[in-house]
Amino acid sequence: MSNKTMYKLTDENQETLNSTKWELNVWREAPNPDVSAKLCSDAWLHGYLSPELAVLLNPIHADFSAPRLFKAEIEGEVKFDGQLKFGTKRMRIVEEMALPSCTIEQRIRFGILCALEVNKTPSFVTWANNWLNNVDRSAESAEKTSDAAFYAASYAANAAYCAA
Repeated sequence: MSNKTMYKLTDENQETLNSTKWELNVWREAPNPDVSAKLCSDAWLHGYLSPELAVLLNPIHADFSAPRLFKAEIEGEVKFDGQLKFGTKRMRIVEEMALPSCTIEQRIRFGILCALEVNKTPSFVTWANNWLNNVDRSAESAEKTSDAAFYAASYAANAAYCAA
């Protein structure tokens, strides 16, 4: 993959993990050359496929309190974590962008859609689909799901709310 556009979040000082400073148009390389290493290691520089994913996933990844968003170019080997984030061996930030805004409803919707990927409990699926289709968003309907599904739904909604 050569010069593909992706997206990078930094803190307010243009830094990431371990005070790694990012400067515009300066290529950075992952310090560890091991391509078989886990994505969440020093073998990979991390980024996102879209600005929206960067914003939605910040609370569970870097959790920057005042994030800054950049377009980034990447080169070399790429490793993906599903569609959530990616790692690459070489990256540079090229342009700062405005952070997209997400409503509470969009954050909750995203959390529910993520939960649906792993929770196939029939009562949860019914509740989730009813919420997503704006059929029934009442607390009572959530309480009727199984305990595990209810807690998953509550956690998703609470995480989305806190992220906002």
